[in-house]
Amino acid sequence: MDEIVPADMIILETLDPNHTCNVDESSITGVFDKFKFKKACVDTITPSIKTIRFNDYVKKIKGMIKYDQANSDILTFQGRLKLESFPRASQITEENFVMRGSSIKNIKW
Repeated sequence: MDEIVPADMIILETLDPNHTCNVDESSITGVFDKFKFKKACVDTITPSIKTIRFNDYVKKIKGMIKYDQANSDILTFQGRLKLESFPRASQITEENFVMRGSSIKNIKW
């Protein structure tokens, strides 16, 4: 299923075993060369304990994101994710960031 992203977003988790998804940014950049792989933030990846259900885990994620202001380089993103359940903040970058208007390809929701 292909989905148009309605707002800028951070990938917290996917159902993909590698915690990734394919993103087409050609509607924003005007150039299609290949899909970009975006991946979930390290601190929000579902633990590999089979008793934890994905939907239950994702609903319990609480925290705050701080990020740099937008600039002329639309392909970069820098920020920090601080989860209530972790003592430290982790870095988030363009590999975790999906721009509004992009298409997420071949992923189950």
